[in-house]
Formats: sequence, C-alpha cells, structure tokens
Amino acid sequence: MTQSQVLPVPAPPPMRRGPPLLAAAPQLYGAALPTGSFQDALSEFGTAVALNPGKLIHRVEYGRTLLRLGHKQEALSELRHSLTLDIEDINAQLQREDAELLVQGLEKELSRTLPITWGFAAAGGGGGGTSSGSSAASSSSSAPPGGQQGRQ
Repeated sequence: MTQSQVLPVPAPPPMRRGPPLLAAAPQLYGAALPTGSFQDALSEFGTAVALNPGKLIHRVEYGRTLLRLGHKQEALSELRHSLTLDIEDINAQLQREDAELLVQGLEKELSRTLPITWGFAAAGGGGGGTSSGSSAASSSSSAPPGGQQGRQ
C-alpha cells in the first residue's frame, strides 16, 4: 500500500437513546432481564439486613423499599436506625446522606398527618371540644337527616 492509497474509516454507529445495557441484555444474558417488584426487593433487602444487620447500605435500601411500598412508619424506623450505624466507605456516606434527607421528609410528612388522627382519640383535647362532643358528632354523622339525633 502506498501513501496515496488511504483506506476509508467507517463512520461510528449512530447514538441510540435509552439505557444501552438494558438494550444489550438479551445479547449479554441470552434473555431479557426478569421483571422485579418492590415486594421481591423487600424480601431480598430483608435477607441482607438479617445477614449483616450492621451494614448501613442494607438498612437504607430496606427502609427505602418499605417507603416505596407505603409502609412509612416502618421505613422511618429503619432509616433512623441506619443513621446510628458506622460509615465504612464513600458509598455508605452517600447512603447516609440520602437516609438523613428521607428521615427529614418523613418526619415532616408524618407530623402533618399524625396529630389529626390522634386528635380524635384524645378525650377533652384542645380545639376539638370534649369527648362527648366528638361522640355526638359521630352519632350525627351516622344518623339520617332529621333522624335519631332530633329525638334525643
């Protein structure tokens, strides 16, 4: 080959949008990746916590998964517990920072909702009248209009 003969360089393939590893999964693994569920993830993270209860990352992921399933009180408990564990590396540090943000958000959210539900159970609590007032309100809500409450 002489200097005047230059072989053409093929153009790179066009960039595809989307996660490349997910698109390549059938070629890499021989099949598509199996679908999972948060319930499956909860079981797996629960096993990880049982095997190594002092591992911060396992606790945070378990708490995160509880939160995704709507178990807010349990998630808050797990995430709070994770904040007491040792930070072993940079990944654990990042997980701890995430856990701190999740705890703050959950505490704020639950502080808005819990007093409302607890206020009805308290006898003679402030702002809601007495317990007899709340029982009268509950009986009037179950009675038909002009029904039994008018006869009492």
